[in-house]
Amino acid sequence: MTDTHIPPGWIDTVRLNLRIPWNDQTHRFFEAMARAEGGTAKWNPLNSTLTLGSQWTEAIDYNEIPVRNYKYAIAGICATTLTFIQRKPDGTLLYGHLLNDLQRGEKTAEQTVIDNRAQIGPPDGWGTNPELMLEILKGL
Repeated sequence: MTDTHIPPGWIDTVRLNLRIPWNDQTHRFFEAMARAEGGTAKWNPLNSTLTLGSQWTEAIDYNEIPVRNYKYAIAGICATTLTFIQRKPDGTLLYGHLLNDLQRGEKTAEQTVIDNRAQIGPPDGWGTNPELMLEILKGL
């Protein structure tokens, strides 16, 4: 069976689309987030809930949250990228502080997680467990 959870090259493609510089720390951050998210949603490395329409999104969701299954690797990469630039009703970025820290590329992966716990974790953030990310980062 072919692995269809992690799109090939997804970190670099998301990073380039969001203008996040390449360095070991940003790569570690994304790797830890993907591992902390877990799951096997189709072509969805960070368990995005963004619907791209029936042309790109599978009819059956991965779970009740609803994390989406995508039909193609590029759809999952686009959904992940677009999730990072979602806006609140007032027009501000939902993950603005996190995105800013990643785009500046000056912090360690650990410091990025610590400084962005609210935007990473539940109940109001992405939904990833920041403590689990920090634990994973110890081994990366």
